[in-house]
Order: sequence, then structure tokens, then C-alpha cells
Amino acid sequence: MNKHINIQTATLFGVLANFSFLLFIFLGLCYYLIASTTASTALETAGEFGVMPFEIIGFVFLFAYTIAYDILLANSKPFKAMISVYCVAELIIMLCDFGVIFQSIYNRQSVVLIVLHMLFSAVMLYSYSRLDYCFDGLRIASLIAVMIALILPIALWCIFKFQIYYSVLSNAIALIWLNGYMYNKLASGDMVVEALSFDEKKGFVLNEKQRKDSLEGRDDNDEQ
Repeated sequence: MNKHINIQTATLFGVLANFSFLLFIFLGLCYYLIASTTASTALETAGEFGVMPFEIIGFVFLFAYTIAYDILLANSKPFKAMISVYCVAELIIMLCDFGVIFQSIYNRQSVVLIVLHMLFSAVMLYSYSRLDYCFDGLRIASLIAVMIALILPIALWCIFKFQIYYSVLSNAIALIWLNGYMYNKLASGDMVVEALSFDEKKGFVLNEKQRKDSLEGRDDNDEQ
């Protein structure tokens, strides 16, 4: 792990990952709308190769974000497991959608798949609320992200044909909002996440102020 990567930088990776996914889905939908009105093989090839780099870049940042959080977070084992499973699940969905695996059973319009994806995403987003025991604003931000992940796909379904893309798109928007909010609060010092930081002598260690603030937050939470 690079000594210059801290929890704030890792959170920025999350913003960049989901912004890349957002661009991929938006450009992909534009491409499919244009492709549906013409039968050009050259356009189809150009469209596929034009949007694919955004998804690849998104997964590079997503893996960097997941690995950094798994290493840097001192505790929060359920959260770390949740984002790791989410990362793998998104990769499997991408491979299925490109026809690499499970071609015979995968259906991007499956209501069961979409609902399961929405519910799992909502649980994953809510788990962010437990990262900082002292900061109530994170709980509110997490609930807003959950609402985006649950309500936006349904709204899009009312307008367009229901597909897994709309749940993934909603997640990207929710995570851009949530990670962006966290990044700003970490930068301003309003949030104190119990995470490792680099010390020239000791390597990656838990900052004593973070330990103290986190323990005080847990005590306050237990009293409530």
C-alpha cells in the first residue's frame, strides 16, 4: 500500500469509480438509442469500443477503492465484507452482460435479479452509516443514498423498460453522492473514521486521535 494513500484518497477513488460507471451507462444508452435507428456495423463497433474504456476505468478505481478500504479501515469488518462482495457482484454482472459467463441463464430484464440487486445495494449503502460513530450527518447521508438506490430505479422503470442498468445507474449516483459527501467531511475534519495512517517510523498505524474519537463515539452511542 502506497504511504500517500489514506482514507480520504480511498474515498476519492470511490467517487471516480462511480463517475466512470455513470458515464459508461449514459453513453451506452445513447449509443443503443442511435444504433436502434441504423444498421451500421462500423457504428456498432465504434460504439462498443468507445464506451467500454469508461467501465474498465471504473472497475480499476472500484478495486483500488475496495482494497484501500479493506486495508486502511481498522475495524468495520461487516462493512469491509459488504463492499468486497458488492465489488465482485458488479464485476459478475458486467461479465454476464458482455456474454462472458452464464449466457444461458442471465437476463438483464429479470425482475428478481433487479430487485435483489436493489435490496443488496440498499443494505450496502446503509452500512456506511456505521463508519463514524460521532457524526450524525453521515447517517442522514447514508439514508439519502439508500432512497436513491431504491426509488430511482422504480422511477426509471415507469418511464423506460426495466433493466439491471437502471439499478446500477442508481447505485452510481447514490455512491457519488455518498462518497463525495464523505470526502468533503473528511477533508474538513468533521468526520473521523477509525482508519490507519502512515507513520515514517511505524508504518501504517491507527492514529491515536482517531482511536480516542471513535471510542468516545461508541460510548455515546451505547449510552443512547
